[in-house]
Amino acid sequence: MTNKKRKRQGKNDSLNKNQKPASNAKPSSFLEKMRARLSGGHFRMINEKLYTCTGKEALNYFREDSSLFNLYHAGYKTQMSNWPEQPVNVIIKWLKKQSPSFIVADFGCGEARIAKSVKNTVFSLDLVSSDPDVICL
Repeated sequence: MTNKKRKRQGKNDSLNKNQKPASNAKPSSFLEKMRARLSGGHFRMINEKLYTCTGKEALNYFREDSSLFNLYHAGYKTQMSNWPEQPVNVIIKWLKKQSPSFIVADFGCGEARIAKSVKNTVFSLDLVSSDPDVICL
């Protein structure tokens, strides 16, 4: 038996059946992964709905169940975290190089990041928002 095999066996032998191993891994990691997949599925479903309906239908969709708006934005943030560059950051960077006298309309602003990041006057608009600075349609 090699030294490596003995070390591996030694670790496992030191645990008896009633003893739990020291947990460095999250015990609910499987559950968390499944929740994330479910959340991603909800986001894709809502996103598909928004791409295939009129603005009026989208507004009614979110008015019927305002929790869908939060679900959509949570899914959107998760998707964006995987992008090499976030478009909103490109826009903010560009606006910071422009005259602060430019007036900006940010349709579908989400968390109104543009308004919070630049000196320009920004009209932040979205279908639903809990931010009092966002104009809801």
